[in-house]
Amino acid sequence: MNSFYRIFVLVFCINGLNQLSAQTGNLETLEKGIVEYNKLHALSESAAEGTVSAAELSAMEEMLQNGTTHFDAVLRSPADSLHNIAQYLKNTILYDYVQTLFQSGNTSKAAPLLLGMNNGMNKLAELTYPLIFEGNTKAMTIQWSDFVPQLFKYNVQVGEQYFASSQYDTALVFIRKARDLNDWDTRQMTLNIDRLVRIKESKNEYDEEMLESVLLLMTNYGDMDQTARANAPQLSEVPQRCQKIIEKILKENADLSDNGEVWARTYRMLVNEQMNGPALDFAQNALNAGYKDHEFLLSVFPLSITENRKDLARKVIDQYAADVESTECDNLTVVADNYTTLKEDILAQKFRDKAEKCAKAKAREIKVSGRDGGLYVGTYVFPWIRTDWGAVAAIQTRKHLFEFSYQSLSDRRDRLYDLRIRGVDGAADQKARWDGYYTHFAASRVKGKKGARRYSGILLGYNLREFQPMVVNTITNELGETLNTKPEVFKAKEQRYIFMLNGGLHSYGRYFASDFYMGYGLSWNSFDRGNANFDNKNYNYEDNALLNGRKAGRMSFMMRIGVTIGFQLGPRTFEPKKKAKKESQS
Repeated sequence: MNSFYRIFVLVFCINGLNQLSAQTGNLETLEKGIVEYNKLHALSESAAEGTVSAAELSAMEEMLQNGTTHFDAVLRSPADSLHNIAQYLKNTILYDYVQTLFQSGNTSKAAPLLLGMNNGMNKLAELTYPLIFEGNTKAMTIQWSDFVPQLFKYNVQVGEQYFASSQYDTALVFIRKARDLNDWDTRQMTLNIDRLVRIKESKNEYDEEMLESVLLLMTNYGDMDQTARANAPQLSEVPQRCQKIIEKILKENADLSDNGEVWARTYRMLVNEQMNGPALDFAQNALNAGYKDHEFLLSVFPLSITENRKDLARKVIDQYAADVESTECDNLTVVADNYTTLKEDILAQKFRDKAEKCAKAKAREIKVSGRDGGLYVGTYVFPWIRTDWGAVAAIQTRKHLFEFSYQSLSDRRDRLYDLRIRGVDGAADQKARWDGYYTHFAASRVKGKKGARRYSGILLGYNLREFQPMVVNTITNELGETLNTKPEVFKAKEQRYIFMLNGGLHSYGRYFASDFYMGYGLSWNSFDRGNANFDNKNYNYEDNALLNGRKAGRMSFMMRIGVTIGFQLGPRTFEPKKKAKKESQS
């Protein structure tokens, strides 16, 4: 067993040493390949700026062979972390060489090499980036963004090769790959999409992909400056071709217009190309499809006047006028001015009057909203139903609410819950009624600006309860001795000093408002029996739980909930004062 164990350990160590040796060898081999890659890449960049000599091409070919040999050696070794870097550099060194061949005009040699790179490019696209290499003398990090421009250009070039040889189905595969990599080069992307459109034209495929491609082609062409356009004469007819294709597709399949959005988008691009006549035809189709964007309508109107298309101008301004709200003062003025341009004086005056009315309302609103405080005056709903009356007044600011309240209360019953809890005899049966009033001051912090404002804060209140006179026939002391010789009248009263956490929702409209409130807290209660001759807690008052059990001072829990309704005076928006904002410009 021991000898077997020693053999196993020895084999394991030898295998580890072999792997370490192989890793070290791969590092050295890869770094040799990188040296060749750097030399070829430098020559390739020089060739891109001018001509390349035959001697330089021969030197680059030797560098390619040497570099590829080193990279292949790494790729033939057992898979490790260096494989991905080797694969990337093998493809890239060949790609740089192929680009130099194209630059030198050696297309016949470059094209087969370019087409043969497809498998390698696909492998690179499947790798997980970044690729990181740290060698003994070299180090590099390759991001996906470093590779994508190369992959984009590769797909464009391959698509171009297959397009030139009329292998359209294969060309479409690479053209679509390049399109889906986004626009890394406007000119290259425009040429690429142009080939896609031409292929689909030749196949008579006027479908949704064709529509998207034509719109992308027009957009990219519009982004090209005059110099770029001059360098791509094959694109000179793009606006005219795209106009006809889009018109054909949308007239055959109206659903693809996206409720007129595509017609309007094309209109804008045609205007940029100074194709005003066709642009207005597209604008007409956008309107017919139900497109109502205000910016679009206001851009079509002056162009229609310039091109003497008054029928279209009238349709545009009628649509715009139908959409303008009565609160959009500047837009109402735009409508009035445009009707004046059309010599529709009656309609112009109608909208000018609306604009003036709107401006006055806005000025009034700004004046009111600039005030620092408002006032709410209301009454309590539920006590009012019970024939009591009460009023509340609240001073409002943008951030605070200060409320004052007074309620006159009559014939209220004290349920004597404090006595019931303590088990005082007769507390549940006695109907102790009182008259008095309740008042409070509340200070709250407010959230919200318009329509409904939540608030929370503290409430300080006072409640006076004067009990209806109570007649007691027999009063005895702690010894059971009768103290009175005739019935005694007691006019008891209680004062409550209240502290609560208070909150609610204040809702309001143009003139009327309501307030839902709720609070809970504590009160300190001071009780007086109302008869100085017989005011002793140790006495027994016949058949009167209130006089017998209520303490001269006690703390109790308090809760309030209810609704007030009333009038909202002053600001209704609580916005800072500001100038009227223009809705749009003509």
